[in-house]
Amino acid sequence: MINENYNFIPTKKIIIFKYLIYPFILIYCKLIIGFKVVGKENIDLIKNGSITVGNHIHFMDNVLIFLALFPKNYYFITNKINIETSLIRFFVRGLGGIPVPESKKIMKNYIECLEKLIKEGNNVHFFPEGSIKPYHHTIRKFNDGPFRIAINNNLPIIPLTFIYQLPTGILKYIRKKPFIHLVIDRPIYSSGDYHKFKSAVHEKMESIIHEYEVKRDIER
Repeated sequence: MINENYNFIPTKKIIIFKYLIYPFILIYCKLIIGFKVVGKENIDLIKNGSITVGNHIHFMDNVLIFLALFPKNYYFITNKINIETSLIRFFVRGLGGIPVPESKKIMKNYIECLEKLIKEGNNVHFFPEGSIKPYHHTIRKFNDGPFRIAINNNLPIIPLTFIYQLPTGILKYIRKKPFIHLVIDRPIYSSGDYHKFKSAVHEKMESIIHEYEVKRDIER
């Protein structure tokens, strides 16, 4: 139950959990999802805590981002139903899932916990589209949350954009869905206007999808 006494920050035991499951998840995601990361060096441009945002296109995209940012401490914002569902609660919290409270009364504590994590050098990831839309090809409308937090804490935002790679060779005859790759772009800084900030990040992610779609069409 998420109430006034809820501890939004997962315990330090999750660090051990992450290291234990990392090799197994990595093998699975590379073989089954065809996961690859482009631009991982950009995450190291921020030496302290950071905020990332991404398009929400797969039920395992939290796991994929965990792999992409490893070994950096990674936390992500998730729907509270994922924390309250007993079958997946341990796994979601173990990876660093932080539920969004519905009550405005609890929101202040929630924001303070996120800011504390960032100040301690962790990465906090948001899906500003708000909901999942599997294998969607465009960037949907963003909500304001991560951009306000970034501005209030004088932080840039690092865009993480999922793109798709069509199977080639014999795989195109046996695999219907595309492989998923993740592009990590350079940090985007704000001038203080969160509307312009949000638009700049949205446009950058749209341009990345367009760039890779054009590239894919040329290769075909």
